[in-house]
Amino acid sequence: PNYVVSDDLLELRQLPEHLIIVGGGAVALEFGQIYRRFGSRVTMLVRGDRILRQEDAEIAAVLAEALAAEGIEILTNTQVVQVQPAGDGTNVHVESDGRPHVIACTCCALIDREEADRQPESAMLTATGRRAQTDRLNLAQVGVQFGPDGIWVDDELRTSAANIWAVGDVLGGVHARYKYTHIAVEHGLIAAENALTGAGRTMDYRAAPGAVFTDPELAFVGLTEHEALEAGYTIQVGRHPAERIGRARVMGETRGLIKTVAEAETGKLLGMHICAHNAGEMIHAGIVAMNAGDGSLDPILNAIFIHPTMMEGVQSSAEVVGSDEPARMSH
Repeated sequence: PNYVVSDDLLELRQLPEHLIIVGGGAVALEFGQIYRRFGSRVTMLVRGDRILRQEDAEIAAVLAEALAAEGIEILTNTQVVQVQPAGDGTNVHVESDGRPHVIACTCCALIDREEADRQPESAMLTATGRRAQTDRLNLAQVGVQFGPDGIWVDDELRTSAANIWAVGDVLGGVHARYKYTHIAVEHGLIAAENALTGAGRTMDYRAAPGAVFTDPELAFVGLTEHEALEAGYTIQVGRHPAERIGRARVMGETRGLIKTVAEAETGKLLGMHICAHNAGEMIHAGIVAMNAGDGSLDPILNAIFIHPTMMEGVQSSAEVVGSDEPARMSH
C-alpha cells in the first residue's frame, strides 16, 4: 500500500488536502503541525490513550490541547487493523474506541512525481518509530549480539565483542529510548574514551533531556511525576502556567505549563517538564541543576533570573514546590 514517511514529506511537491498520521510521538506531532499550518486537514491515529506516552501526562495534555485548538484531529485508543491498496490510493482500516471504520487515502502515490500538477486528496504518514538496520551489518560474523531493538552493549557501551563499541540510535535495551543526536554525541565521547584508555565511563540517563519541536515546544529532563511515584519517591510538584510569566504575556505566548518534580524530604530535583514557548531552551536550567552538586533545586532558587524572560517561569515553578505562597515574579 502507498504510504509516506517523514523523509517523503520533505520532498512532497503538492499539498495533500488531508494528511493521515499513524503515531503519536515527536515526528507525528511535528509534521502534523507543519502540514496543518500549510493548510492540510490533519488526523492523527494514536494507539494509546494519549500522545507522547513516555512523557509526563499533564504536560503532554497541554500540547494536545494546543494542537487541537489549531484544528488537528487526534483520535486516541485507535488501532490500525489493516492497510490495503485501493485503486490509486490506500484504505486504512481502524478500530477507534472499539468501533471499526475505514479512512480512504486516495492519492498517496504522488510522492516524487514531478509531472503531478494536481493537489493530492490525501496521504498517510507512518510515524511509529524507526528500527536500526542491524541485520545488514553481518554482526554475527564478529560476535556482536543484537536483538529486534538494536545492538546489545554493557554499561560502558562495549558490545559482546571485546574490541567493539557501539553508540547512538543503533543501541538496544535501555539505550533504545534515547534516540537523540545529543545523546549519540555523548555516547561517542564515552565509548571513544573507554576504547582508547579503559576509563570505564558509563552513560548516566538520570538527566538525559529531550524535546519536541512543536509550537509550543515540549521539553523534559529526568523522571515524570508518574515515574517518580513508581520508583517509590515521596514527591512535591511545582506548577507554573505560562500565562503568569510577564514575558509570555507581552509576546502573546501564554499557552503552556512548567512542572517541577522534587523529592519531598531532600528537595532533590527529580525531573522538569515544560510545554511552552522556547521550552527547548528553558529546560537547560533543569539539566544543569540536576548535574550540579547534590542535584537540589538550590542552583535555580538562589540565582537571580533576568526580568522579563521566559526563564523566570522555571524559577517560579521551583519556588512553589512544597509551598502555598505565590512565586515572587508571578504575574
